[in-house]
Amino acid sequence: MRNRTALLATLMVCLVCSSSASAGETPASVEKKILDAWEDLHSMTAKMNLEMTYYSRKIHTSGSVDYWKAGGKNLLRMEMHMTQSAGGPELKTSTTSVSDDEKTVAIRESPDGTIVTKERPTSRLGSPGGRMMFDDLKEKNKLAVLPDEKLEGMDVFVIEATLKDSTNQPYEKAKIYFAKKTGMLVKLSGINGIDQEILTLTYSDIKINPKIDPDRFVLIPPADAQIIDNTGSASP
Repeated sequence: MRNRTALLATLMVCLVCSSSASAGETPASVEKKILDAWEDLHSMTAKMNLEMTYYSRKIHTSGSVDYWKAGGKNLLRMEMHMTQSAGGPELKTSTTSVSDDEKTVAIRESPDGTIVTKERPTSRLGSPGGRMMFDDLKEKNKLAVLPDEKLEGMDVFVIEATLKDSTNQPYEKAKIYFAKKTGMLVKLSGINGIDQEILTLTYSDIKINPKIDPDRFVLIPPADAQIIDNTGSASP
């Protein structure tokens, strides 16, 4: 009986070990594989959807993402339509942004009017991949490798990112899923301090290396918009 119990325990340990992250895999080694795959990607388009519940506040965001490597720059266009509610009237806003490695221009439309902001792209956490996004992750989070999974037929790496400082943040950690083939972030789940999933970001209708009209990455502010320029440049 003792031998059977010991054998069962051994089998259980083996089962747990087999479902863990690959032997010798570290956040750094997985990051390298993800970024190497992303380097082979020249362009992509996708639809995005975000759902978040934070106390009484509910947020739904839908939109699209276009990415293109051109002229030695990483070009990113994001369109987001957000609806927020907190027990009262809904607030709807729309934001379109275009960024390269030097500047991000965003047009935000709300019931209060249209505001255009120009910023230096110090963060790419909104991007579905790339070196700057990973640098942001490492700066703000402690990373750990979780077991690989399959997501809608895709083989994915899974990284757990735990915020170094979660003060005033809706979630404390996130599970981030990266497609092994492309290095693209395809899903993010935000988890609060009591292990509740309160945020889900997903990408769908993903197209890899499509042709994209260069005009998609040109954003002309409306003539009557308020412009806030934080780039330190006098250029339009």
